[in-house]
Amino acid sequence: MFLPDGTQYFCHADIRYWTHGLDTPVLARQAKGTLSVGLPHFHDFYELTVVMDGHGDYTYQGCTYHLEPGDAFITPPSVLHHYTNQRNLELVNFIWYPEEMPLPFSSLGNLPGFRLFFDLEPQSRSYFRFEQRLVLSAECLTEVRLVYLHMSQELQSHQEGYQLRLACLFYGLLIQLCRWQTKCQNSMEDSTLLRMERVVSYMEKHFGEHLTRPDMARLFAQGDRSFAEKFKQVMGETFGGHLMKIRLRHARELLLSTDKSLTEIAQECGFCDSNYLCLVFRKKYGLPPHQYRLQRRS
Repeated sequence: MFLPDGTQYFCHADIRYWTHGLDTPVLARQAKGTLSVGLPHFHDFYELTVVMDGHGDYTYQGCTYHLEPGDAFITPPSVLHHYTNQRNLELVNFIWYPEEMPLPFSSLGNLPGFRLFFDLEPQSRSYFRFEQRLVLSAECLTEVRLVYLHMSQELQSHQEGYQLRLACLFYGLLIQLCRWQTKCQNSMEDSTLLRMERVVSYMEKHFGEHLTRPDMARLFAQGDRSFAEKFKQVMGETFGGHLMKIRLRHARELLLSTDKSLTEIAQECGFCDSNYLCLVFRKKYGLPPHQYRLQRRS
């Protein structure tokens, strides 16, 4: 649909339209030549884009970057973007909702390269000027094209089990992308993003423990002040703010998926007590934890 300001918004209804009414967890689409995505637009799903051929410019959050064959990158939900100056540009796009995948999308979170590709590179894109993006070789592009063709054939046939088959093909591609991303970053003399991924992954695994910025600075192999500045530049928020976001996210998940008390959740998520958890939770989500649990469950 078109919004009053002229931008386009794509949502689940558009996916249903593109698949002729089929309910699919992930969709692969190809765009060639004069693209229909030239106008500024955003969507409520995740989008993986691989540049198969040609050239063009990609504008993301107000910054414009030049695209070459082999470029692979993520566009998260709700981010305004568009393509211009297209010269024989050929894209393959994979779009999906993580929560609707038949296999837990969170199972990929511990893969080396996953957070780097899905979180760190998009968050730090303006800071690094898109220079940390993943660039695939011709051989890798051939693999991507084969996955796209297999997914297209599976979607057209929509035989029994096609949804799970689509998800499996896509998961295989994501695993390969994580491996390629890690290999690409390892080839750099000083990969800030790779070191930051180690820090963020450690925070995700040990958020319930007593984590300090100096400890994470040592893991990052820099002094405390330098680490604090680099963390803010790359992540777009402070170390303390990001740690709080992780803890609140897990507290919210425990509220909705378990019957644990607030005291138990506070201890498990690294809060000093349940009172402090209630204070920061209400500030973040607009309701105290017990009311949030009752409202969402009802």
